[in-house]
Amino acid sequence: MSQWTKKAIMECFSRQIETIPLDRITVKGIVADCGVTRNTFYYHFEDVFALAKEVLRERLEQITDPALSGGDWENYLLLLARQVTQNRRTIRNLFHSTKSQEIKVFMEEILTEAMGYLFDYLAAGKQVNEQDRKLIINFHRHAITGFTAEWFEHHSDEDPAPLINRLSKLLQGSMRQAIEDA
Repeated sequence: MSQWTKKAIMECFSRQIETIPLDRITVKGIVADCGVTRNTFYYHFEDVFALAKEVLRERLEQITDPALSGGDWENYLLLLARQVTQNRRTIRNLFHSTKSQEIKVFMEEILTEAMGYLFDYLAAGKQVNEQDRKLIINFHRHAITGFTAEWFEHHSDEDPAPLINRLSKLLQGSMRQAIEDA
């Protein structure tokens, strides 16, 4: 029952963030929508921002785990781009809030994990020291972050597949070369 209740709260938040900016979503509104008590909400989440992070983490893990388990980086990027396209209003409501910097930091943590998966896949059998590993991962995370922000702002109504195909090749080639040079 407890996991069901937590999921129900997360679904109520997901519905609300589609139309309401993060700053205007309240615990009161969520519990009224969900039909649970405030105590029940606080049993599962510290506050609305903690709930937002949990929802984001779950959505990203649904994409990341299956796509990257076999090193299918292009598929991961394509799934991510399609999620951005399908959830444009939700993303705007998250990033146009007073918590936008915290959301950005959280997203960077998730993307760093994904870059780590790609690095480990491409570096299998090679010796790379931890300092170089972190540098390579961070460089490529920044490249993806910048590309995604620009694409979201100016091109998110276009089919992402051709861009993702090229970006995937550039990133993998660049990371392979960086691993070889490390």
